[in-house]
Amino acid sequence: MNYGLPYKGSKNKIAEWVVSHFPKAENFYDLFAGGCSVTHAALLSGKFNNIYANDLFGEYPRLFLSAINGEFKDETRWISRNDFEELKDSDSYVSSCWSFGNNCRDYLYSEEIEPYKKALHYACVFEDYSLFNEMGIYPKKSQKESSYERKIEIGNWLKSNSSEVKTKYIKYWLELVDDKRRDYERIYNIVIGCDTIKAFEDEKERLRNYLLNALSESGLKQRDVGDRLGTNMERHYFGKSQWSFPTFEQYKKMQEFMPLKEDYYELTNYYTILNRLQSLQSLQRLQSLQSLERLERLQRLERLQRLQRLERLQRLNISCVSYENVSIDVDSVVYCDIPYIGKNPYLSDFDHEKFYDWARNIGMPVYISEYQMPEDFVCIDSLKKRSLLSGKGSGELKDEKIFVHESQIGNINRPKEKVYTQLKLF
Repeated sequence: MNYGLPYKGSKNKIAEWVVSHFPKAENFYDLFAGGCSVTHAALLSGKFNNIYANDLFGEYPRLFLSAINGEFKDETRWISRNDFEELKDSDSYVSSCWSFGNNCRDYLYSEEIEPYKKALHYACVFEDYSLFNEMGIYPKKSQKESSYERKIEIGNWLKSNSSEVKTKYIKYWLELVDDKRRDYERIYNIVIGCDTIKAFEDEKERLRNYLLNALSESGLKQRDVGDRLGTNMERHYFGKSQWSFPTFEQYKKMQEFMPLKEDYYELTNYYTILNRLQSLQSLQRLQSLQSLERLERLQRLERLQRLQRLERLQRLNISCVSYENVSIDVDSVVYCDIPYIGKNPYLSDFDHEKFYDWARNIGMPVYISEYQMPEDFVCIDSLKKRSLLSGKGSGELKDEKIFVHESQIGNINRPKEKVYTQLKLF
């Protein structure tokens, strides 16, 4: 069983375990809902008459609600890189399911692998093998009825013939981009003898310092930049963790209030070249395409389709406010999957101390997922879970824990105290 939407740090694998600790109540509040995996498990548990999913970044709860209302039942589109850039700000399905790591910003596939993914999509979803055939790849045509079953069968064939598939695809790709490839090889010959990885990191640091100097001269704070752009990307532009250079559109907006005098394309040309060089080198090191099993992002589509079968959807309410602004009614279970300390650099401004004080004083049990908490919060259960946040293979085993404040330990089976009156809904 898969719960909720794909989401970084999702509780999908342990959603049932989390919900098993909650007593029955009239209402359930998931205050940091994210991809709504715990919300989904709570809906299916039958423990609650009303479900409230809240997240400050409301895109995912809204997408979850659209999914279980059947909006994506017949969704079969292939979304190209250009489609993604055009639609990501207006189509939540595109921005979520077709972005890398579901970050709603960056396209799902690299340029090198996009044609291959498109061929796989056409074969699995439309039973159209022509794109594979153009590459000289001839998978055994699947007779399965569903796209999910076809995907599994085709994926197994590609995996078992990985050596031949790899050779033919790389040949196809290099012919496809032959002119560009020659340009990159010429430039590579110029920088041969230097460490391209180091050169790439040095270039990133140069561009970051360029932005930091402009920020300093403008007299603005990072948060001011985010407010003026209407995004939460300022930490990516000015910090080292998960650094990225602004898009052309964002750069043009920043030029309106920051002294950024360099032409965008001239400024980023060398950075782009080094980035592409590394991509080509990575392509040459491409292994047996066993990652095809994990290319199965289409499975997310299947998950969305299955979610529509949830009953009594009128129980689900969505909100998009900060946790302390959610009004919590009588007879409620409150669950908080807060940003884990040190695990969410993009949420580094989350005020943990403020949250701890809120949980201490709300007057009812708050079930909190974390690895560690202050001493006055008691761990009521723990479970070994493999952390995949680092993106490095299988990840490390961590003790996933559920905490409740010590003052509420005696009340964790009877959440009856009324705290607020109503929830602010969309």
